[in-house]
Amino acid sequence: MFRDFYAELKRRNVFRVAVAYVLVAWLTLQATDVLMSLLELPGWVGRFVLLMLVIGFVLAVLLSWIYELTPEGVKREEDIDRSLSATQQTGRKLDFVIIGVLAAAVAYFVVDKFFLATVVGPADEPARAEIAAAQSIAVLPFANMSSDEENEFFADGLTEELLNVLAKIDGLLVTGRTSSFFFKDKHEDLRLIGEQLGVAHILEGSVRKSGASVRITAQLIKADDGFHLWSETYDRQLDDIFAIQDEIASAVAAALRTRLLGNDESVVEAQADIDPEVYARFIAAKSRSIEGGRDNLVASQEALEQIVREAPDYAPAYAALAITALQRWRRTRTISANEARAIARNAVERARELAPENDYVQTAYGVYLSELVENATDAGLKRVNEVFRRALEINPENVQAMWFLAFNLRYMEEYDEAIELLDRALRIDPLDRSARAIRIWALTENGRIDEAIEYAVQSLEIFPEDTEFYFGAAMAENGRGRPDRALAWMRAWEDSGGGSATQRFSWATQLGYEQGIEEALAELRSDGDAYADVLEAGTARDYARSLTLVEEAIERDGWAEWEVEIFYAAILAGRCQDAYQSRFAARLWREWSEGDPRVDSTNDNRAVWTAWCLRQDGEDEQARKLLRATLEYARPRPGRFDDPILRNRRITALAMLGDRKRSIEEWQAYYDAGFGTLSIVPYEDHPGFDLIVEDPEFQRILSDIEARNSRRLERMIANDWSVDTPL
Repeated sequence: MFRDFYAELKRRNVFRVAVAYVLVAWLTLQATDVLMSLLELPGWVGRFVLLMLVIGFVLAVLLSWIYELTPEGVKREEDIDRSLSATQQTGRKLDFVIIGVLAAAVAYFVVDKFFLATVVGPADEPARAEIAAAQSIAVLPFANMSSDEENEFFADGLTEELLNVLAKIDGLLVTGRTSSFFFKDKHEDLRLIGEQLGVAHILEGSVRKSGASVRITAQLIKADDGFHLWSETYDRQLDDIFAIQDEIASAVAAALRTRLLGNDESVVEAQADIDPEVYARFIAAKSRSIEGGRDNLVASQEALEQIVREAPDYAPAYAALAITALQRWRRTRTISANEARAIARNAVERARELAPENDYVQTAYGVYLSELVENATDAGLKRVNEVFRRALEINPENVQAMWFLAFNLRYMEEYDEAIELLDRALRIDPLDRSARAIRIWALTENGRIDEAIEYAVQSLEIFPEDTEFYFGAAMAENGRGRPDRALAWMRAWEDSGGGSATQRFSWATQLGYEQGIEEALAELRSDGDAYADVLEAGTARDYARSLTLVEEAIERDGWAEWEVEIFYAAILAGRCQDAYQSRFAARLWREWSEGDPRVDSTNDNRAVWTAWCLRQDGEDEQARKLLRATLEYARPRPGRFDDPILRNRRITALAMLGDRKRSIEEWQAYYDAGFGTLSIVPYEDHPGFDLIVEDPEFQRILSDIEARNSRRLERMIANDWSVDTPL
């Protein structure tokens, strides 16, 4: 009986219909998958199509059993004379259909697996980027719905952790933290935010925390039309904080799951080996550290020190502590350099024991190594850079590691790689201020002054109150020998006081602007800055007093704060032995007082002065070796801007080597190139310049420089041009 039923199924072409239907259904599902990706259709569309195809399969099989296709049309099987049946001819037609569909399926498989894999592969970034744009997202800071200020940092920290979890999903492009947090509390149109950040989707939400309870809402929105793809509210205890992060990340991935993301349902989990309550305080402390400022850095360090006591095996907390302590010293001086470095050393060592392959730990390690005196050499910077490169191997989207590495590459004159790294960082995080500021410096040092200033202006349009970009434009102008325009940039920043008084003192001195010198000193005094008295004594050429003031400051603040000032003050006071007391200077003396000295960008500013001291000790030949090394370093070369500093190195080194003719020629070339900066140290006291200052040709050129400076200064004071007036 079964054999007869099987034969009847074959005769009625039920098997052929089933096979043909399955093949057509498979091609339909592939087409649906592609259309869902292009049209960004929600996930339920694919499930609906699959359900309809399954229902259709059952109907197709039943209909092929009940009905038959004849030349006169579709008829019920029981109404057809078996001797006149056309099932054989219909079967042959179905065979051709099956062969055709199979051929189409094979063709699709080949194109999909080989052609598209080649066209849209790692080697073709523009094509991949065009497809990947649909899977791009920015995570806006979750709003704090609690009145407690500390919950504000918890909300920010949760946002950052969600951002980090999403960034680990393969195929999902996530905008960096700085760009996302730029829009905090700004309530701008989501379409505008999407355009500025170049993303197709935005995740936003809110956090209400009360004791151990937390309510988190999250919603995923299409940036171009504001369409809500998904939203959810979580009422949980802090014990569930990691699960909530995973659920949100999984929901976002599911909502955006397309051909690029694939069908893998897994998401990198946000689990951490730390008590959830302690973790909540950790993300708040880390958020404070990133926010910066005196109070935030102090509070962050104190919180992180408590956290590592409670969670001694949690590596990220140690890494955050190291970076925070160093930032607190660098930015606020509310902690000594020695204390900050000791905290960072212990924290980094523990973090590396716990998680040596964590990119955040590697970044903290690199930041700590950058602070060590022994790494303030060309070879030392290369060692530090390897640490940042390792962080990028672990996480290619670690923006912080990118700009730290780029910062060091500038010193090594690897400008092209530095700018390329910064551009890469800005593609991930287009509003990252640090990357933008370092890029201005790199362009300046590469001689691309106009580009540097234009980029500073663009950045100021986004961040109109940011000191870094006024300062960057000013440094670019000064780099091409125009301290008057540098000062004009500071004047353009009137609302915030005109920037660094110390730097304004330097530019005013280089320009011969007496009123500017007095204004800068007065501002330093009003701020209680001890450096004002040091500068004033130097301006009066009372170098003995200047040295005494620096020595008193070292007793109070430590060597790290004043090692540059002690070096120059001691030599100008005629006490070379006191200039080499700091660790950095002592190392230079050991390296340069014997053998073949090497001068590079990490030490060139002290080379001529050290040669002067070597001569005082009767080491004339060693001094000459050091001066020749200085000339080799400072020579004009492709890919590096021949700025006023390098030209001054050549002028002074040649003078000390006794080549007065070439030294004066370099001085003339300095003027002809348009440079107008004067020496902060009077020429008659400056090593090298003191040997040619009485030369009539030197005095003639100096008079020309001073006259040109006077004309520039008059225009600046009269506001005869603005900072965007072409040269």
